Amino acid sequence: MSSKKLFYTITLICPFSICSILSFAQLRFERVYGGTQTDIANTIINTNDGGYLMAGRTQSYGGSYLGDNDAYIIKTDSTGKTEWAKTYGDSEMEEAFSIEKVNSGYFILGNAVNLSTTYSAVNLLHIDDKGNLLWNKIYTINNDARGSVIKKINSNQFVISGATYKDADNDKEIFLLKIDSTGNVIWGRGYNGNEFYTDVPNNISFTNDGGFVITGNSFYVATHDYNIICIKIDSNGNQQWINTYAPSRNTRGTAAYQLSNGGYIIGGQFVNPETGADMLLIRVDSIGNVIWNSKYGGDGIDFKHGVILSKK
Repeated sequence: MSSKKLFYTITLICPFSICSILSFAQLRFERVYGGTQTDIANTIINTNDGGYLMAGRTQSYGGSYLGDNDAYIIKTDSTGKTEWAKTYGDSEMEEAFSIEKVNSGYFILGNAVNLSTTYSAVNLLHIDDKGNLLWNKIYTINNDARGSVIKKINSNQFVISGATYKDADNDKEIFLLKIDSTGNVIWGRGYNGNEFYTDVPNNISFTNDGGFVITGNSFYVATHDYNIICIKIDSNGNQQWINTYAPSRNTRGTAAYQLSNGGYIIGGQFVNPETGADMLLIRVDSIGNVIWNSKYGGDGIDFKHGVILSKK
């Protein structure tokens, strides 16, 4: 019986830099991108040609004055060499947070802040493979909304999630928009968690019944504590259940995925003022009730930014 070695690549991203590391911890390349001011990458994906696409914001390029941000997209080859870099914006403050590959290029989800009112709208860009802008759509929700993540359902439908103000106390609730391939809204829903809490999504995952699970943070302004929030939603956007999880203070949710038995595994992290941050897993049943939770980490700061289910 013959065997072969398997090698894979781990890509680490920090403010507009890429470190590509082979599985046996040999640095393959490291590159830094940006100018003389603050330039930040919020997300990165692999592209079909083996390269990378990063999205974030820039103050170095394209802004109309000092401190203004434009959305900033950089395409690189497999070695991190820049193939193109473009800014997107006008007189407002724009920033990109999420990327989804589409047949004719990419959807880039972000925000556009009106500098006069400071209100934000959700901004969706459609660019081709060379970064040329094909169209953009602005979604205004309750006068102020910020988009966090976009996910593709199929080639013709997508979901967008973010946060919008739900009351006069500036508490936020999570919203979900379902759109078609040209950015037109099919339906939109809002999900109100606990009173006096601000809820912000970090991830959307799909469930076996055609619905969704949104995972994020629920922030209690009075005590400055964070809890994990998970919302199960059916294919029409109707809320089926909503739960918050607080195994300790300052617990934040990064992602949740459905298991084969109908339950879910939730990934997150919690911050201990004395020992730093630890990674967290929570196992829940099909309606979100906790079965067990476990933390992982040492004396320092250990962050979890996602969960991947093994196929064992």
